[in-house]
Amino acid sequence: MGIADRDYYRNVRRQSGGFFSQLTPVVKWLLILNLGIYFLDIILAGSAVQKPIRELGAFTIQSGIFEGQIWEFLTFQFMHGSLGHVIFNSLGIFFFGPWMERWWGSVKFTVYYLLCGIAGAVFFSLLTFVGILPRTDLATGLVGASAGIYGILIGVAVIAPNLRVQLLLPPVELSMRQLAIGLILISVGSIALKWGGNEGGEAGHLGGAILGFSSHDSLSC
Repeated sequence: MGIADRDYYRNVRRQSGGFFSQLTPVVKWLLILNLGIYFLDIILAGSAVQKPIRELGAFTIQSGIFEGQIWEFLTFQFMHGSLGHVIFNSLGIFFFGPWMERWWGSVKFTVYYLLCGIAGAVFFSLLTFVGILPRTDLATGLVGASAGIYGILIGVAVIAPNLRVQLLLPPVELSMRQLAIGLILISVGSIALKWGGNEGGEAGHLGGAILGFSSHDSLSC
């Protein structure tokens, strides 16, 4: 079944009133949580709180695996290190999340999104263990929604590979397939060539993308 045959897709094309009216329930909550936690962290940073929320919720191999704080596999997905970080991730959820949620439904979308985030932490840990990420160690923190977002991007690329998207920077139009391939190549190159100093985050991106691609059969049905 093609995406144009789906009832929700036909309905979306007929809707008017702007994209905000088309946001899906889980996507709305993801945006509220990501932005709310970030700004709450800023507010509490000036109080007597001993550690920022993002430090308490970040995933590290030491605490998340060796100390059994397995909830970090989930909590790190809602922590962000800067305003640009949370805004960029929120935009990814805003533009692409509704496609996945309408395709699969809210429950399956939520499970998929969180599992892609978990896969990001697992892949980050694996590459750290085998020495591919020399600038990370057992105490290096991982935060951000990017692994789940990369899973969403791969999912949309499978569902609608020829969907055209307009980028702001650079101002070019790409298909979803081209966008997904380009982002994966950037992550691989960043790790292999040590670009940008964020190899740990790029490993998380790839983990989410790998799980997304491994779900190809479920996504394309």
